Amino acid sequence: MGLYYCVFFTISVAGRNGVVKVSRDRNLMKDVVTGKISKARKAKGTDWRALRSKPDSEIRSGIVNDPDARLTDEAFWKKAKVVMPKPKQTVTMRIDEDLLRWFRAQSGYQTRINAILRAYMEAEKGRDARDYR
Repeated sequence: MGLYYCVFFTISVAGRNGVVKVSRDRNLMKDVVTGKISKARKAKGTDWRALRSKPDSEIRSGIVNDPDARLTDEAFWKKAKVVMPKPKQTVTMRIDEDLLRWFRAQSGYQTRINAILRAYMEAEKGRDARDYR
């Protein structure tokens, strides 16, 4: 891909002597909206600055009170397996507009759709002896 530059010139005729003046102008399109404007995204992830300012006791208390946090003991690590993610394939599918709008309103909607389809596939595997993997 090459780089493209736009240069704008103003040509004006000055006075009685017919002198033509050529001057460079700034890009007049710079302030013009020519396409869709991205929606402002909500801040995601960890606020590391705020976390660094908290004392260790407050962080530990937050971990203990987090219902999703689970302690990992030796027994957990003995049963743990390394699971490599499966490569994804790009597909085109037609779905209802309201359904897509609902999924897109949530963060990570493509991952969520994938998980829902996987859960359905796993449920169907129990009914059907064929393996789809």
